[in-house]
Parts: sequence; C-alpha cells; structure tokens
Amino acid sequence: MRLREQLRRGLRITDRRAAVVVGHGDRIDGRGTRLARRLGLLRRYSVSCLLPASEILARLSRYRPDTLGGYPDALAMIASEATEEHRRHIRPRIITTGGETLTPDMRARISECLGAPVYDNYGAHEFNLLAYECGETGLYHVAEESVLLEVMDNGRPVAPGQTGEVVATALHSFAMPFLRYWTGDLAVRGPLRCPCGAPCATLEKILGRVIDRFTLPDGSKLHPYHLLEPLVKEAPWLRRYQLIQEAVNRIVLKLQPLDGAEPRPEDLSRLRASLQAPLGREVTLQFELVKELPPAGSGKFRPYYSKVRS
Repeated sequence: MRLREQLRRGLRITDRRAAVVVGHGDRIDGRGTRLARRLGLLRRYSVSCLLPASEILARLSRYRPDTLGGYPDALAMIASEATEEHRRHIRPRIITTGGETLTPDMRARISECLGAPVYDNYGAHEFNLLAYECGETGLYHVAEESVLLEVMDNGRPVAPGQTGEVVATALHSFAMPFLRYWTGDLAVRGPLRCPCGAPCATLEKILGRVIDRFTLPDGSKLHPYHLLEPLVKEAPWLRRYQLIQEAVNRIVLKLQPLDGAEPRPEDLSRLRASLQAPLGREVTLQFELVKELPPAGSGKFRPYYSKVRS
C-alpha cells in the first residue's frame, strides 16, 4: 500500500529513496528481489534517526536521494541544521512523513529548508497504512482497499468535522484478524468523499494519541494543539519543544533554542501569557530551557504527552 501511494505521488521505480528511521545506515532495505536491486529498481537507503544530525546530513549528501521519508521530528531536526552545501546534494522531489504527529511548524520547516512538498502518512503496526494525505486538499484518504476505518465517540460514529477515536478493521489480515480494533488515536473525521474526486472516505486531521490530551482541573480536556499555535507564533527563536503534563495543575514546557538565539526575559513573559490563557489560572506553567531534546529509544520524539491518567 505504501509503495502504491508513493507511485501515485510521482515516485519512479529508478528513484533513489532514503528513509530517516530507526535502523542501520549503509544498508539497502526492501522486499524487492535481488534482481530488482541489481537493476537499480526501488532502491531504499536507511539512515538511523538516532545518529547526530550532522552525520545524517553527511550520509544523505553522499546518497543524494530523489525521495526522502522519515519521522517528522527527525526530518525537522536535520532541516534546521542543513547548510547550503547540504541542500546542493539533498534535493528530493517528494518528502513523506509518518510514525509521529506532523505538526504545522514541522511541516513548514521541512518543506522550506529542503525545498519539496511534504506528504503525511497515517499508519499502525497492526494495519500498515491507514490513510494518506491528499496532495490537492490536504485531507487524508482512507486506505479503503485494505482497511475499514471508523471515527467513534462513546461507541457512536461522529459526523464530519467532529473529533473521535480511530477504530479499524483489517480486510486482509487472515492469520490474525483485527476487527473494530481500538488504535488509541484521535482524528477529525472528514467528508465521505474527498473534493479531489477520489472515491474514498477522508480524515480531516490526525491529532495523535488519546492519552496525549491534557485533563484540566475543571475536568475538561485540552488537546495540546491549542497550545502549539501560540507557541510557534511567539517563539521564532525555538528549535524544538516538548510539552509534558506532570499533574492536573502543572505543565512543564521544555524549550531548546536555536544556536545563538537565547530568549530574553520579555520573550518568555510574552510566551507565558499566550499559553496561560487556554490553560486557565489554576494550571502552573513551568519553563525549562535545555540544550538538547533527544528522541526516545524507539527513535520517535513526542512533542507533547500527559502523565495524568483520566
């Protein structure tokens, strides 16, 4: 399914593909046959996202990929550190992301720095591909050839434009069936048919894990997306951030500034004021300036999560 969607987006079977994911560098991946690799078809080079950004950029520069994929945070990290020399060699036509939530600021940084459109994929280990981004509308086409996907709230389907939990049924998992499997993800349901003309249901947004919502002192739920817009707007000096809800009434915001862009006290005060409004007065917001925010051992970086269990 993933290969099919890449071909629809313009992948050529002779392209040099690169992926920044958990894995080993200097290795050609894939299920393609030995003959296909000898013919130079469907080549795929994996670079570990756990390597330093400078090393990832050096390896990609040597490989010169035609298409580039990987975790959004890893691609945003290398995009921030790419020099003009790197960009001379790393000039992909297509960039795809997956495995993590792609935030608007990550998308903008990746696209602007690497000079190519970014297409997001939504998948799961149990189902492979669940939905993929439409290049015309920005909606996500549900991969209905292989999965039946529902967006539910308290056991009932939600209407287009409403948020719910993703429940999926695999259509080709014969050895281990998954029937109405609760993925633990939140999404906004889109139109039943995409305006681009594709005959498939859509998702408007992928919001991430259900457990990532912040439970506030009054019992209401706040998705961290409500904090990301003011955060990005008020902190152009920011390289990376992480929002962690430590308790119902306390949120820690870790801030990694760009090199040589240490925020001034008035910058932090302005940022605090913009973030405090959606949280309310009962929530304490704690800032921590850090030199580095590394990904987890899985290679994925979580820009926000909650330790509070509702």
